[in-house]
Amino acid sequence: MGVDYATLIVPYSEATPPANTAAKRTPEGQKAWLLKRGIPESVVDDAMTAVYTELAAGRVFEAKDGNPAGYWLDRYLLETARETLRGREMARLSIDDYAQVAGYISRSWKDRAIDIGIGAAGALSVAVAAYFLWL
Repeated sequence: MGVDYATLIVPYSEATPPANTAAKRTPEGQKAWLLKRGIPESVVDDAMTAVYTELAAGRVFEAKDGNPAGYWLDRYLLETARETLRGREMARLSIDDYAQVAGYISRSWKDRAIDIGIGAAGALSVAVAAYFLWL
């Protein structure tokens, strides 16, 4: 069925001053806010799903330090999106590193095999030449 973002955001819908206090916090607004910060849409979707799933499971954000609870929800959403993006980037780098190392290893093994083949051919030709000289 999915997570009902519209229902879960109701306790956090108040705007954070000094923003337009007539505007309400919405999931769509949060998504636009994250996209403006350069977070890719797929990461935003994953982060929102993760955070709103936590809200559905009972996580509560409280007002503190002069900021409403919705402010802390937004901060947590941004942090979750950044962690998700960082995780994806690390995974991509790991795959790239693996591919680079795998390529190096396969090249070095191929080079070694060629060197062994050349060495074996050279040794064989020396042995054959020595045999005929002995005869």
